Amino acid sequence: MQKGARVMNTFAKVTVLSIVIACVICLLSGCGGVIVDLPEEPLVFEMTEREGVNSVILKNGDAEYAIYGKIKSRGLFDLSYAFGDCIGYVSGDKNDRLFELKGESRSEWLIRYYVNGVMDQPVVLRRLPPGQETVPACVVPDNT
Repeated sequence: MQKGARVMNTFAKVTVLSIVIACVICLLSGCGGVIVDLPEEPLVFEMTEREGVNSVILKNGDAEYAIYGKIKSRGLFDLSYAFGDCIGYVSGDKNDRLFELKGESRSEWLIRYYVNGVMDQPVVLRRLPPGQETVPACVVPDNT
């Protein structure tokens, strides 16, 4: 084998290894900063249904929340910037957590995220009926 061919072969191996390492880091760090302990007195949300709403409803007291959309990615798989404090969980599964949407009122917006899910993506919940007309810049509405 010629010297030039060996250099190219080594370069190709290093490039492939670098790409694999970068992919693994991205997958492991996607929402890595999100997994936190529950607060000392977490809110417990019950799942229910509501006529006229094509979504599961999460209810805590008089407050009802439905799926509104998802978090707009900032950079490569960076969603953790939108997560505020963990406030509670869905009844029956303490890994199905609810978080504040950073910079927004918890009485209007929440994030639901399954903390031990491998490929689970967070969803944004909006209170029913909506109290404000503006949608936060970090939220992408679900138009389905």
